[in-house]
Amino acid sequence: LFLPAREFLTIEYPEAEPLLGTPGEVILARGSLLIVYGEGGSAKSTWTLDGVAHLAAGRDWLGIEVPRPVRFCLIENEGPPRLFRDKLEAKATEPSDWLENVHVYANPWGGFAFTDPGAREALSAYCLEHKIDVVVANPLFGVGGPGAGKPEETQAFVELLKEVGLEANVAFWLLHHINKLGQVSGDW
Repeated sequence: LFLPAREFLTIEYPEAEPLLGTPGEVILARGSLLIVYGEGGSAKSTWTLDGVAHLAAGRDWLGIEVPRPVRFCLIENEGPPRLFRDKLEAKATEPSDWLENVHVYANPWGGFAFTDPGAREALSAYCLEHKIDVVVANPLFGVGGPGAGKPEETQAFVELLKEVGLEANVAFWLLHHINKLGQVSGDW
């Protein structure tokens, strides 16, 4: 159904709940998608973990308002589990009021894939049960993201995220590598 713009402007849609930012200046909203990308070793995961700690505690981050504590589920499919545990533990030495709002996919380590229907179903149920606001997944290729990133592959992956709550009640924060040209890899 197409509408003239004036008629479209009369429709009352629910407001996008800001998880990072304020109404009118939303960086991350419930049901939205955030992709962080850069070359290997550029501190994407360290920067993300800092953001997770701030948002989970309900503390402003990088000068951006965090309206309330945000609940996270972290899926880390890169590197040994002990390295990630050590990074999380080191971050926990700061005010650790944020840890109660963070859940971690632990078993099998590095084995989560959005392409697995059972994994999607389990994640969706877990998000509902624990009122998860944001799923952080690293790296995009490691969690079943599109290999070449052709438009149809990227759209198919987005459809998998929708099954878990994208565009509804769960936001996704994905970490992605750059390609050989120094750009975001694929059709993102």
